[in-house]
Amino acid sequence: MAGALRSGGALLLDIPDTRDITSDVSYVTENGGLTRDGLRVAIVDEVHVSLAHRLRRWRTTMTIDGTVYGFERTSHLIQLEEVRSDLKACGFDEVKTLEIRNIRDNFISLLAIKL
Repeated sequence: MAGALRSGGALLLDIPDTRDITSDVSYVTENGGLTRDGLRVAIVDEVHVSLAHRLRRWRTTMTIDGTVYGFERTSHLIQLEEVRSDLKACGFDEVKTLEIRNIRDNFISLLAIKL
């Protein structure tokens, strides 16, 4: 990744915030708003974290103007320090944690910089 960036280039990424998770856990997040066209949107994420299996599974239900869509995803559970270490191993010189809090409070935003 870093090889594709010029000096001064940066990569912005979000990872799930697992800093406070010390055992298997399940939780639900709910967010909503409007599309640019004014349609109502509701998003419900049911998240299940297995530390033993290092997996994060979530089921998303998205309702847009009364029409319901759903999907499930599973991802490898990677810790913040692993991401930092991997980014540096890929050639990034600096990895900063950004203090961005919004509707995605269950994520950490990182900025990896190639000097």
